[in-house]
Amino acid sequence: MDKAVECLDDLKKRLQSPKCRIRTHEGVISAARKAIGNAGRWIDFVLKTEEVHKYGKTGRGRPSKDTEFRRETKIVFNIEWKLRDQNIAFDGKCDGIFPLITNTDLSATDLLNKYKIQPRLEKRHQQLKTV
Repeated sequence: MDKAVECLDDLKKRLQSPKCRIRTHEGVISAARKAIGNAGRWIDFVLKTEEVHKYGKTGRGRPSKDTEFRRETKIVFNIEWKLRDQNIAFDGKCDGIFPLITNTDLSATDLLNKYKIQPRLEKRHQQLKTV
């Protein structure tokens, strides 16, 4: 989840830069979904658009009283997100009861022994993933 928030921060900086290559609504949504990855259950995002107008001359040379100007409109995207606290709290309560729910073949003592060694297994799994 922290990685997804960090990726969304990077995406927000990319969208606010003047040389952003993501120019369509669909492109921004797909980039945000890619940044969130599997953490979509815990993070919501909202895409906001803003029109920025820029004025420039139609021809070459120095401006005079007869110079015509044109208005160029550029759509600037901004992304905001928030954490789904209710889903995070629910998953936090359910975290660690996986062996209790899924192992129907084990006896009560075997199940208790599996449950007691689970924090060490999860810590070892985390260490293996980070190396």
